[in-house]
Amino acid sequence: MKLFQAWIPLISLSLYHPAQVSSAFTSPQIVLDDSETHGLPINASLVVSGCSSPSVPWTPCPSLPYYGPTIKCATIPVPLDYSAPSGPHVNIGLVCLPATNAPKRKGTIVYLPGGPGNTAAGIVIDAETGANHNQYFDHSKEFYDIVGIDPRGLGRSHPIKCQPADWNSDVTYFPANVGEFNKLVGHYAAVGPKCAAETGPADLISTTNTLTIVHDIEHVRTLLNEPQLTLYGDSYGTFTALTYLEEHAATTRALILDAVVDHTVDTAVRLPRAAAAVEAAFGAWVSWCATSPDCAWRSPEKDIVARFEKLIAVANTSPFLPAPDCLVSLACKSPVSGYDLLLSLQGTLSARAGSDAWKALAARLNAAEHARVADAALALPWAVDDEDSAFTTQTMLCHDFDHGGAGTMFAAVAALIAQAAAAAPHTRGAGIESVVQTACVGWPFGTTFPPRLLRAPPRGHVPPVIFVNAQIDAGTPLAGAENVFRQFGGDANVVFLTRQGVGHGTYRDGSGVIHGLVENFLVKDVLPATGVYKS
Repeated sequence: MKLFQAWIPLISLSLYHPAQVSSAFTSPQIVLDDSETHGLPINASLVVSGCSSPSVPWTPCPSLPYYGPTIKCATIPVPLDYSAPSGPHVNIGLVCLPATNAPKRKGTIVYLPGGPGNTAAGIVIDAETGANHNQYFDHSKEFYDIVGIDPRGLGRSHPIKCQPADWNSDVTYFPANVGEFNKLVGHYAAVGPKCAAETGPADLISTTNTLTIVHDIEHVRTLLNEPQLTLYGDSYGTFTALTYLEEHAATTRALILDAVVDHTVDTAVRLPRAAAAVEAAFGAWVSWCATSPDCAWRSPEKDIVARFEKLIAVANTSPFLPAPDCLVSLACKSPVSGYDLLLSLQGTLSARAGSDAWKALAARLNAAEHARVADAALALPWAVDDEDSAFTTQTMLCHDFDHGGAGTMFAAVAALIAQAAAAAPHTRGAGIESVVQTACVGWPFGTTFPPRLLRAPPRGHVPPVIFVNAQIDAGTPLAGAENVFRQFGGDANVVFLTRQGVGHGTYRDGSGVIHGLVENFLVKDVLPATGVYKS
């Protein structure tokens, strides 16, 4: 990078010495013999645990094309509120892919999805065949049952419901004045009770936070008859996995944490750090675009930035950029303001450098610049049915993170937006963290599981924990992952694998050194070395 070189110190590499960069390391060849499938305790109960547990009402899954022949499905009741376990219950849906090598079965891996708002079932279903380029557990599924539990409020687990006509709105998440702020607050204050009434049972929305989901996972573990679980956390699922370790260390066999969410700091730390991460990813995109023949905006870096700034300014001038596809599908907001466009960037900038997503971003910006219309991918998504995952995303984020809540004044929110923008002069602090600070103000279900310092087990009593994070990650900054890692106090069982480069998620891509190291651990119980790896 040139123009954006100054941003790199924001992405800390303080944990590592340059000598630890493993540039020549190759992915371990996973070839097993009878002596190599043990190390950590293995679940010896081959018949009555995991996918075979008689305590779970497993059934064949619905005969839909995307279910493979061996996937099992189940629905189990869990307490709606664990402080009142004999009170109302809600159904939780799970799927299970049985280990293909039952005699050498090592236990159960529980896949914890990201988002918040993603389901687990789809990943487990695709893991059976590798469909949709799914390389999760490509070797380890031979020795583990793979269980996916859709978090409460999503998918097979009693989804939170709202009417799209109530939910969708032209409010801005970057209010410039009191009027815009009051409109935003009023919208969520009005739609929240409607969603609660639509969802049923009473209190599902108010109990849908990460701590309650962890209680659900533990409830499932007891029914699986598993003494311990191996948890794979994907993005927001890393927060779930870490919370499970805090609450249930004795029943945690190991954690794999890919793209780590830091739930241990407050907004004053988290917001500017998140903004800087998006800005750094944008800088990486600009540097790629300046030299790549695949970039529609290929030109010197300073010219790319100037064109981008001009486009944002044009889009923020009424009338905003129309998005014709949105008007047809009703799945996104039209017209598109500059701030809408900025919010759409975080997902694209979470892709790997030079990816198709990066190429598409350049093409879309080029089209918007010349035709003065916006592609649907640059617009904010709208709900299209009454079980849209956006409803659960809003609920989870407002429960799990600190924000002003009811009674917050515009001046306080404006100060936070300005703080984020100062850390990200080109992307203006736009991202999911900033939306939490604005959209949650009017939402009538406030913070119920606020950030706290990690309550890790004492040193010497920590199960294996593998952190994985890219150096530049627009979704989960490396600095946040490092901060959580340090709170384990240097325990020898906790390692950190940093991938050089850009992107959100590493193991999930199914190739490269780190994917191989994780699979090698799952299969052979070989804990990899902390270090920086090229892939």
